Amino acid sequence: MGTIMIDFVIDATESASGNLPAVNLFCDDLIVKGYRKLSPFHDVRYGITAFYGKEDAIKSYRFKENLFTGDRYRFNRTFDTIEICAGSADGKDHILGGMMHSSRKLKEADGDLKVMLVFSDSYMERVNFEKIGVLSAQSVYLYLSDQEELGEVRMNLFWGIPMVNKKHKVDHRLMPHRCSLADIFDSKGRETQIDRIMKDILELVEQ
Repeated sequence: MGTIMIDFVIDATESASGNLPAVNLFCDDLIVKGYRKLSPFHDVRYGITAFYGKEDAIKSYRFKENLFTGDRYRFNRTFDTIEICAGSADGKDHILGGMMHSSRKLKEADGDLKVMLVFSDSYMERVNFEKIGVLSAQSVYLYLSDQEELGEVRMNLFWGIPMVNKKHKVDHRLMPHRCSLADIFDSKGRETQIDRIMKDILELVEQ
């Protein structure tokens, strides 16, 4: 039985606070489906990383003494304690910092497969990805606002972020999945996204 570590990286700024119930529902639905699709054969554990404005600290939430848990109810109780703080004045919250923090957390975790899911109504301008380094995840999903919602900004499409495969080697065939934050708000879109994630994880496990 292998171990799968899934970290939810969540924008917990005041502007994004209205999205948290939908994010929580998405996480809970994924955990429930994970019990059916993954847990009979794998030990699946979930974590929470919250990020804020660029000047604010990033927080990893603990489940008692652990950074990851397989307990759905403990996860949801901890999710309810996420602290809301102000974001950056320019509207560009610390997505990159949240991803870097989660990457370090996943790197230190003892798991065979590592997955990162990011949720934010903010955006990143085009930057050099040298700052982020190599993401310690085999699969990354970015649920962000669409271009038309943000207007005329130079959004980063997140191409070219280096990621590692299960052998901990940089694999340039891997790249983040750019998704729409809007998909988490309706049941059909949420189910489609979760089914896709489950399919991707099962394919990665079998490699």
